[in-house]
Amino acid sequence: MMSFINSLAGKYSLIGAITLVLLIPIAMIEQKIDERAGFQQQVKEEISNGWAGEQKIVGPYLIVPFLLEWDSVVRDKSTGRNVAHHNTEPGRVALAMESLELQGSVQSDLRYRGIYSVPVFTAELRFSGTMNLREVEQIKEQQHFSRFGEPYLVVGVTDQRGFANQPELILNGNADPFLPGGMQGVTISNRSGIRVELPELLTEEAWFQLHRFEFLIKIRGTEILSIVPTARQAKVSLTGDWPHPKFIGQYLPNQRSVEEKGFQSQWQISEIGTNIRRILQMCVANDTECQLLQDASMGMELIEPVNVYSKSKRALKYAILFIALSFAGFILSELLSHVNIHTVQYIFVGLAIAMFYLLLLSLSEHLPFSMAYALSTFCCVSLLTSYGKYLLGSLRNGVISGATTAGFYAVLYVILHSEDYALLMGSLLLLIVLAVMMFVTRDMRELQLTSWADWGVSDETSGTADQQV
Repeated sequence: MMSFINSLAGKYSLIGAITLVLLIPIAMIEQKIDERAGFQQQVKEEISNGWAGEQKIVGPYLIVPFLLEWDSVVRDKSTGRNVAHHNTEPGRVALAMESLELQGSVQSDLRYRGIYSVPVFTAELRFSGTMNLREVEQIKEQQHFSRFGEPYLVVGVTDQRGFANQPELILNGNADPFLPGGMQGVTISNRSGIRVELPELLTEEAWFQLHRFEFLIKIRGTEILSIVPTARQAKVSLTGDWPHPKFIGQYLPNQRSVEEKGFQSQWQISEIGTNIRRILQMCVANDTECQLLQDASMGMELIEPVNVYSKSKRALKYAILFIALSFAGFILSELLSHVNIHTVQYIFVGLAIAMFYLLLLSLSEHLPFSMAYALSTFCCVSLLTSYGKYLLGSLRNGVISGATTAGFYAVLYVILHSEDYALLMGSLLLLIVLAVMMFVTRDMRELQLTSWADWGVSDETSGTADQQV
């Protein structure tokens, strides 16, 4: 057993086992990254609870209640007589706007809790457009139709706490204030929103007229603002001062411009592409069918340009590869330089590489990611260079090992900033490393190596490296 451990095969088997054991500290670092990311999510929830959460605006749309009435004869089982019974059944129809134009301006800000920051916004949304009630004529043709109720206009909002003004609907030049409460019993925007009663639209004369409306909403939110325009023809324009927006939803903007000073975006959609009237009516008829309406959205998300936790986690995925490549480099140096590196020293080399990722995580929470990466690389490369000087017997060899490690981290930095080319860069890195090893070992001959004595390394020389631990 001892002879196998002292042999080259035994040592390299032990190094392979050490490589696998080093997965434990790597897993611990990954757990720490998840923990810190969880703290950031907790801060986001705390800030949104005090400010307002993600916002989705649905509407505006018109609700027209109606009542069906009919008489029926029911046989009374106890007396055996026929009894007249009067039946009523309420209903409602949802009407999309004929046209809608929304112009929005988004002012962003950062709110902090300790070292964590969350982007929030205050948006001014100006709605204008036209509507009519011609479709309600079809309701009158239903059997047992009795009468209409008062129509009301609804705007659904995800988080009603975000309202920063008292909106007023201006319809045909007349102003009416919105009241809290959306359409009860329908899960549009979590049943929250605002509404305004419109009794003046109850007459048949008003049904066939084209009514012009406008209103202004000022609303606060956290990170995400999305719009579901319920109109046959809709045009949505959003501008803001956030330099890193992400456009989200089922419809991407037709035109957009993103600069350091902010962004401009514009959507233009029609009923042909959205089928908005049908999915709106489905939602009103059955509140379990509202997901299609919720999904017909467009908007933007305020994202951080660099998420230190996602980048740290992506970098950590290459940790075991870098450890294996570093070990391969030291093994190659052993064979070429006829030195013996103790297996315990391999453990320290692996821990030094793992320490890079913990440094990167901790520094990037306080410094720009590029600076944190550079400092972490400097500390790790300096440590491995000085340690390699004693392991490999000369300053030259130590500098070469440090420079190789620095090259690995330089490639990793490029990979982290070029996600689309990550696989290509990783493949090229492995190909280059393999080519270098093949070039360096090109003059080796097939040997039966069982111990260090086969390489001319005496017990005294082998012990020198062991004493340097």
